[in-house]
Parts: sequence; C-alpha cells; structure tokens
Amino acid sequence: MTLNLRQKLILLIMLVVIPLVIVVGYNLLHLFNDLQNDEIDDRLRDARLIAANIDEFALDLVREGNAAGLAIVDGGLERGEADVYLRDLKRQMPVLDLAFVLPNGRVFVSTSPTLAALDFAPEEGFREVAAGGDSSFRILRLQDPAVRSLAAFTRIVRQGRFSGAMLVTVRLEDLGDTVSRDLPGGIVVITDADGRLASTNRPEIVRRLGREANLSSFPGVRAAGRGEEFTTASVELPGLAGRYLGAQVPVESLGWTAGVYNRVGEALSHVFREAVATTAVILGVLLISLLATRYYGRKWISVPVTKLSRASREIGAGNFDIEIDVRSRDEIGQLAGNLRKMQQSLSHAFNDARLLSTAARRVNSSLDRVSVARTAVEYLERILSGSDVIVSGLDEELSEMIVLAASLQEEEARNVAHVLGRVAAHTDFAEAGWAVVQVNEKLAGQLARYAEPPRFIVMLPLSVGDVNVGRIDVLASPSASLVEFERSDVALAASFAQQVAIALENARIFQRQRRIADALQDSLLTRPYPIAGTRIGIVYRPAVGGRVGGDFYDFIPAKGGKTAIVIGDISGSGIEAARLTAVAKGAIHSFALESPLPAFVLARANRVIVEQIGIDSFITAAYILLDPRTGNLEYSIAGHPTPLLFHADTKKIVRFNPGGLPLGIDERTVYSNQRLNLARGDRLLLYTDGLSEARRNSAFFGEERIIESLSRHGDSPAQELAERLVEEATDFARGRIADDLALVVIERE
Repeated sequence: MTLNLRQKLILLIMLVVIPLVIVVGYNLLHLFNDLQNDEIDDRLRDARLIAANIDEFALDLVREGNAAGLAIVDGGLERGEADVYLRDLKRQMPVLDLAFVLPNGRVFVSTSPTLAALDFAPEEGFREVAAGGDSSFRILRLQDPAVRSLAAFTRIVRQGRFSGAMLVTVRLEDLGDTVSRDLPGGIVVITDADGRLASTNRPEIVRRLGREANLSSFPGVRAAGRGEEFTTASVELPGLAGRYLGAQVPVESLGWTAGVYNRVGEALSHVFREAVATTAVILGVLLISLLATRYYGRKWISVPVTKLSRASREIGAGNFDIEIDVRSRDEIGQLAGNLRKMQQSLSHAFNDARLLSTAARRVNSSLDRVSVARTAVEYLERILSGSDVIVSGLDEELSEMIVLAASLQEEEARNVAHVLGRVAAHTDFAEAGWAVVQVNEKLAGQLARYAEPPRFIVMLPLSVGDVNVGRIDVLASPSASLVEFERSDVALAASFAQQVAIALENARIFQRQRRIADALQDSLLTRPYPIAGTRIGIVYRPAVGGRVGGDFYDFIPAKGGKTAIVIGDISGSGIEAARLTAVAKGAIHSFALESPLPAFVLARANRVIVEQIGIDSFITAAYILLDPRTGNLEYSIAGHPTPLLFHADTKKIVRFNPGGLPLGIDERTVYSNQRLNLARGDRLLLYTDGLSEARRNSAFFGEERIIESLSRHGDSPAQELAERLVEEATDFARGRIADDLALVVIERE
C-alpha cells in the first residue's frame, strides 16, 4: 500500500504530538520571559546612551565655551574681531547662539542681536559662575519666548581674575535630536531637573500636554529624579495611548532624566517571532529524537526534504546549476519538479536582471548620445542574440529621426531605418510599449540587403513621458523564435529601451545646456586691454569633463590712468553659475566706474548681489586698483584666496591681508582698503581656489605649494609664470583638476 505525504505526516505526528506540546509550552514560557528581559535591557542601554550623550554634550559646551572665552580674553579681541570669531565658531558647532558676558553682566559680543541687548547680572546661572562656579546650566527663554534653550555659562578666568562668562545656547529640540541621533528607534522622553518635559521625538506628547508638561508624577521620571534607574515591562506614557515597555535613567551632570520606550506590541513582536522560530527548532530536534519509526521518517521525508532544502538554499545563493536529486512519485516529488522549473526560470531571470543592470549602468554613465546609442546596440545584440540593431533619435533641431548607432554599415543603416520609419508610422505601440512586425514579401523586397530576410522585426519606441525621442529597430535572425522573443527577450529589451530613452534625452539636454553655458561664459571672460608698463599673463581652465564653472576675471579702466583688476569665483556650476557671473561682473563694473576705491566697489556690489543670489550661493572676489605709473595699488578682498606679491629684488613673497565675507551673504558687510606697492620687476598673482584645491587623493596643492612654485619661477615672464603654476598644480593632481580655475599674473616692467 502506497501512502501519500499527508498520511505519512499524520502517522509521524501522532507518535510525538503529546510530548511535544508539553515540552514546547514549557520552553516557550521561559523563552518569552528571557526575550522580554532582553528587550527591557536594550531600552535601558538606549536610555543610558542618551544620558551619556547629554553629559558629553554638556561637557562639550563647557569646553568649547571656555576655549572661546579664553580666545577672546587672551587674544584681546576687539568687539568686531570677536563677533567674526564667534560667528565662524557658531557655523562649526550645533548651537543656537554664543555670547561673551562681561563681569558686570552686560554682553560684550554675541551672535544674536537679541542677546546683545540683555543684562545677565540678575540671572541665576551667571551669578553662580560669577561667584566662583566653573559652569552653570539653565533652561532659559532668550531670543524667542516660545523657544526654550539650554544655556551653558562658563567662567572665564585670566591671571586669577574673573574676566567674564561665555554663554552658549542650544535649542532643547536640537539637543534632543543630537543626543538621540544614534538611537535605532523608540520614544525618547527627556525631562529637566524639575521633572518638566525638555525634549521628545513624539510631537503628539507636546500637542496634548504642552512643551513644558510637568511629568514629575510619572513613575519613571520620579525614580530617575531620585538618581535611580527605572525599568518597566508595561506602563502608560503621559500623552500617549496604550502600554509601553522601556527605561528612564538619571542624567548626572544636569540633574535631568532620559528615557526610551516602545509600545509593548511593537517591542515584543520580534520576541514572538523568535519564540516561534525557537519552537520550530525544538520541534525539529524532538521530532528526530522521538521518532519511533526512524526508517520511514528518513526514507519518506527527512532525506528528500533535506535535499530540497539544500537545493533551495543553493538556488537562493545564486547557484542555479545544483542538481535536485529527488525522484519520488508523491507530493515531495511533485515539489521537486516544481523547484526544477523555478530553478530554470530564476536562472534565466537572474541572468536577464544582471545583464539589464549592467546595460542600464553603462548607458546612464555617459552624457554623449552616440556613446549611449552604441552601448544600446552592444547590449541589445546580446539580449536578442543574432539580431541586427539600429538606434535612431531626433536630431538637434528635433525635426527628424537620424541613425545614432547601428550594427550595420552607416549607409545601410540609414536606408533600413528609413524603410522601417514608414512602417513604424502605421504601427500601434500603445498596448505593450513595443511591437513585432512580421516581414511580408513587400517588406522583404524593401530590405534588399538581406539575402535571407529576417522573420520578424521588433520595434521599441523610445519615449520620455509622452514625448517620442527615438526608436530602436531589431531585425531578428531567420532562426529566431517569435515565441521565445515575446515571452522574455523582447520584454527585457523593452525594459532596457526605457533606460536608453532616458539616457538619450538626458544626454541631449546636457549637451544643449552645456553649449548655452559655454557660450554665455565665453562672452563673460574679458580679454585684457594693454596696460602701459605692465605685462599680463592669464590662464583659464575649465574642470575635467568641460563642466562650466563660475570663475571670472575682469580689467576695468579707472580714472587717472589706473586699472581695476578683478578676479572671482561663483559657488556652483552650469548656466546658473554663468548667470551669476554676469550679475557679479556687471555690478562690480558699474560701481567701479562710479568710484574705483576697492572697499566702496565691493560693498556696493555686495548689496546688489545679495538681492540676486540664492541663499545657498555666494561669490568670492579680490579687487585690486593699480596705478601702473607708480606701482601703487589698493585692494580689498571678499572671502577670496589672498593674492601674492613676488618682489623681484629680494625674492620674497608677500601675502595680502585677508578680507571680509564673500559677496552675497550679508548686505551689511563692510570691506576695508589695503595698500601695497608693485615695484618694477615685481609680479602680482591672483588665482581662484581651483588652483589651491587641485587634489591628489586627500591632499590639496594648497597655498604653501603655490608659494614654493612662485619662488622658483617668479622671475619668469607673466604668461610663462601663469602657465608654470597651472602646470605644476595639474601634475600634482595627476592631470585631473576637479574644479575650474582662473589665474592672472601682473608683471610691472
């Protein structure tokens, strides 16, 4: 008598079901308790991590505040210098504002106008450090009454005397985000020393209870406020529905508390999954050990199932050549047969997906239409083996189709594409996104180049949205199977054609924009007019790949025979960079004609540029006003790499003083005039950061190497000197300059 698989399983289960129920139930109970405790321990660890992060963050605020305060006091910084220093420091730190408070409680300097007007003498935190405390933390409302901030006061002592206090403020919301950044998940609840809510990542708690909700009655906050660690498997969180599992711990440095919680169902979901998985393992072990009829178990189930399992793992790992050696006539045998079919289908699908992925990556890696089309031909020949492929696309005027690439000779490809274009005009692609055209006698006669015409032609329209940008024609070999093509190969080719269409359109748009931007930028690069008594050297290099950048230079005639020389760099690239170049040059040129004084020109131009430029853009510039008769020059710099002056008689190099902020950031920026003299034989070097930031691995060419190169070649004529500097930077970067660069050398004869 032959038993089917179900009968075999029932027979085996009856032998073990009763002892299994007892054993599994007992183990599940212990497993659940252990996993639940593990989950609580994880939340406790997360809460400790947040508390440690808060402690570390508070310590960092004190350290940074102390360093900043000492820098202001020991450096004897004036208010303006201290203001620039604190604003620069603020950009480097995750803080709201910084201020230096004098011993009398008045603010000496601050990054916020609101703070600058405050008197901190009555404030408890300031009084504490003024009385001798190293630091003090308070939650205050300073800039905005609706925004609570953690304020860190740090005592600043110089030569044993109290010189003031450094104030660093951080929004409580920002503090919560910072200290819980590495947390894998969960609800974060942070309270201050009074048990009030300081920060949480659940907005509904704030909406329901308020930003300063008093949570001191919550058991976790109450316990952690006493310095104890609190854990729970089930508790109600204020402002939230349901039961939660988690922990609340004290924050030692501030007297705060930090907690992490998860909804019980979510927290224990994986516990249930692990319990089920463990149960399966236990059942398997017990089943093997308790089988009274080991022979039948191995023969009917164990061995065949093991083979199928091993085969499925191998197939899952990508080994599609594994042999499935199961030949029984029951349900397991049927499963083995189905697995073999799946193995074949997966092998074909995997190879198709790998080929499609490689092909898509290749076509999308190029912004040249011909290169994209050639890659498409290469891969379509592999996808539809033994076929001729023609890729056509719209010409530059978008008026007619032209052959971009083909596996045929150029003239033959054009003739065949012309014939197939008439066929495509009367073909409906709407349903499948592609069409198969049977080759009849008339069409075969038109395809005269083929001694044995193709059996059918696959047409793949290239569309982006609703716009047709081209077509791919595949002339299948006479031996090709239409059934096989329609089942898999054509569908794969159609999927690839979508990638080709997007890549071709991207390449067309890129090339068009590049031509426009190149033309615009070329029109903005000023050719220097002859300046009596000087020689001029200029080098402009676009970045690798021809990317249009934002470097520019200009020569502006000024009153009294003087000349204004400008060099600048726009953040960004492309058409937008070229547009901003026009704005910057126009503004600087206009104000230079009104008054050539450098500081005046940059300040006025800055106000115009602030209105024209985006918040993420800025312009660096150096403006030099040269009197070629005397060599006297005045200059002002807006965030640009400082020019260098090579003295021919002493061979020494003078570095210009750095200036103010780049143009386009703050309309209130004030620039200063500086003076130097360009003696006869001296060389003045102006450059953009494309020269100094020429890169080899992680190392930059840098100002130091520029100075060394200028020292070696400083006696060279202006143009030769400019070219040598660029050549050495290019050699340093192994021939690959990642950014565009501009370089101007002025030599006084």
